[in-house]
Amino acid sequence: MTLTKHILYILLLSLAPLVNAQIHISGIVRDKDSGEVLIGANVFDPESLYGTSTDNSGYFSMALKEEIDSLWITYVGYTIGKLALQSVKDTILSISLVQGSSLEEVSITARRKLTFNQSTLSNEQLRYIPSIGGQPDVLKTLQLLPGVQS
Repeated sequence: MTLTKHILYILLLSLAPLVNAQIHISGIVRDKDSGEVLIGANVFDPESLYGTSTDNSGYFSMALKEEIDSLWITYVGYTIGKLALQSVKDTILSISLVQGSSLEEVSITARRKLTFNQSTLSNEQLRYIPSIGGQPDVLKTLQLLPGVQS
């Protein structure tokens, strides 16, 4: 009885790595012409949309639960790199991207229309403002308007 338990434990322990098997894919993304590392390049699987981006040294690392067929590598100003993978297990890749077509210059111009704020007071409005001596004081009335300081 104990022999069968030991065999069963050994069998379970030998199958445990197969259940949690992960594939580790890592590498460096560079410019094809200059060899400069590309910081912040996106590396992802187009089917599952799982991915990562490169760090300050152009390095990326991904741990996947299942095997993938291809990787896409994108970076602003470069053409999309499509890398086909065939039965890949833990691997280190060196990826070079080609610069894409350059964008044309975009210029934004604006014109400012200079208008001044105007406030008008009609004769009727002047009559209803309290005044001393019966005659409305225009200068005192202007100081009552918003935005006017004495």
